[in-house]
Amino acid sequence: DLRGNPREAADDDEKARQAVSVALSRAKRTISRKHTPLWRHLNKYLKTGLLCCYDPDPPLTWITS
Repeated sequence: DLRGNPREAADDDEKARQAVSVALSRAKRTISRKHTPLWRHLNKYLKTGLLCCYDPDPPLTWITS
């Protein structure tokens, strides 16, 4: 309730955006304690907001095996 008026519920897209943003923040916080260089990289190149964007400069090739 906002000044006697009911609040409008966030639409599904906004709820999803917020959930992803919270999950990424939580993951980055965990990574910061376990792998500081990776956290620095993600903190610099992973942006959240209206859209999520991972855009390292220069582009990277990840080896995950």
